Amino acid sequence: MRSDDDIFAEIEAQKSLNKKAKEQRKREDDAIASVLATKQGREVLAWILSMTHMSSSTSAQDALTLAALSAQRDIGLEIVSRLEDVDFDMVQLMQKEMRDGN
Repeated sequence: MRSDDDIFAEIEAQKSLNKKAKEQRKREDDAIASVLATKQGREVLAWILSMTHMSSSTSAQDALTLAALSAQRDIGLEIVSRLEDVDFDMVQLMQKEMRDGN
């Protein structure tokens, strides 16, 4: 049986971990916003996203190829979701710049 001190220490440890995770998320969000704020940053993100095949079909005859393409696309979708959480308008601008070739 655990003592009450152990339970309270565990609660405090979890609070500390949650606080650190929240601070890390904030640092990441700030960095993402900084990258999205520049045309060069948006170009780099667009290039990275182009490697995830988000805008192309994931159809393939080979099951392994299909699985790999699907996984890459899922990663791209996850990245875009995070980018949109940080700054939806800049992501829209990035996508417009990608379409227009600017």
